[in-house]
Amino acid sequence: MSYKSFRVPTKIMYLYVVLTFVTETLGYYSLYISAEKKVNFLLYNIYAPLSFSILSIFFYKIIENENIKKILFILTPLAVLISIYFVFGSSNSKLNYRILLFSMVILSMYCIIFFKQTLNTEENFFSNPHFWIVTGILFFYAGFFFLSGFINYISSKDIILARKLHTINHLLNIVYYSLVTFGFICQRRLMKLS
Repeated sequence: MSYKSFRVPTKIMYLYVVLTFVTETLGYYSLYISAEKKVNFLLYNIYAPLSFSILSIFFYKIIENENIKKILFILTPLAVLISIYFVFGSSNSKLNYRILLFSMVILSMYCIIFFKQTLNTEENFFSNPHFWIVTGILFFYAGFFFLSGFINYISSKDIILARKLHTINHLLNIVYYSLVTFGFICQRRLMKLS
């Protein structure tokens, strides 16, 4: 089963996973291997609107309600422009939490819309690859929303504790990418059956 045989939404999600892998690899390099050994905030501030765009396109492809699709069509470029403004209009010496929190709220809303749509069908949603992918997205972004807000607050008082709390993000990522992988496996099973 090759990438070419996946449906368009799954291909979009695959692109997102590749983008995330490249970003995290570069981030790991800048933090642990490079001469500076520091977080490359510019990299992550650019990644945020890119990943939001890709995930918005994913939701545009899987949400069936035309009115909501119109909102997605307008909201996505607007959100990306706002994000770009914040990336280049502010200091990149720290992570821009406003961009992250904004995109997390929007993506969580998209997830809820998808779940409502899925519950209104007769389809077995446990065999739907998008169900598992969206579950992963909601789990990660809702969890990271609260975690990043908390870490941002704590870091002003105790940076060491904030770094320790950031390890929770690793757990969120493990669950997230496990669910996305299961979604890819479901897609593969569906393709074999058809």
